[in-house]
Amino acid sequence: MGSHRCTVAIFLCCLAMTGAAHAEDPCAEGHIAFGMVKDEVLNLHWSGTIGHGMDERIADEFEKAKHRVKAVALELSSCGGSISSKNRTVTVLRTIKQTHDLRTVVRHGDLCASACVSIFLEGSRRIAALTSSWLFHEPTRRDSVSLTGARITEPEATEQMLREIAAVNGVSKRWLKRLRNKIKGAEWWQTGRDLWEAKSGIVTEVLGNSVLRDSQEQDLSAVASTCILCSDPLISYGQRPRPEYRPDPMDMIGIPRR
Repeated sequence: MGSHRCTVAIFLCCLAMTGAAHAEDPCAEGHIAFGMVKDEVLNLHWSGTIGHGMDERIADEFEKAKHRVKAVALELSSCGGSISSKNRTVTVLRTIKQTHDLRTVVRHGDLCASACVSIFLEGSRRIAALTSSWLFHEPTRRDSVSLTGARITEPEATEQMLREIAAVNGVSKRWLKRLRNKIKGAEWWQTGRDLWEAKSGIVTEVLGNSVLRDSQEQDLSAVASTCILCSDPLISYGQRPRPEYRPDPMDMIGIPRR
């Protein structure tokens, strides 16, 4: 019995260590968890809040690799952050797009909330897992609350946010109208599947729910080439970019055909 308990304890400890190696806190201090070049793509993973230094870190990584790559893939796991930091990061991403392709990614179980959404929308290819989580809300004043304890919203900032989303190629005007109504005094949670099935245009390509258990390497290009469900006209919408890959039939299970 003692040996059995020891074995179980070791097994649970290994599981915990494995989770710690791959799990990132989307509300921790933001940092680039990894940056690597493969197949002429610079793969970056930003985990944590959108804050001071995000623009500089991305710019630094790009500067080091820009002559060796044709594209940048930015993976996001963030609960949001400041508008000013978001704006500076968007400026950097738009500079990158002048010479390189940019794809943004939110993986299985990861969160993209608030200011993270604006950064995600900078991708020409916007890739998200069906099981990703998304949060939309009205911008609020930092650390300010009303007498009732409610956050004080910024109407002008809300309108600016909606205009920015409306300007993104492929975003549905019908869905945007729904967004406007949903976020009035509320936080609106969505999944990647919700955004895809609503034909919102926020996500242009989706990752299916099947992921090889032994394939934990953070290689966005490899994942994209096998899991993106972007070529079936029956699940297409609007101005989505021309599909480049055939989907994995196993990942088509559960995807509605319209």
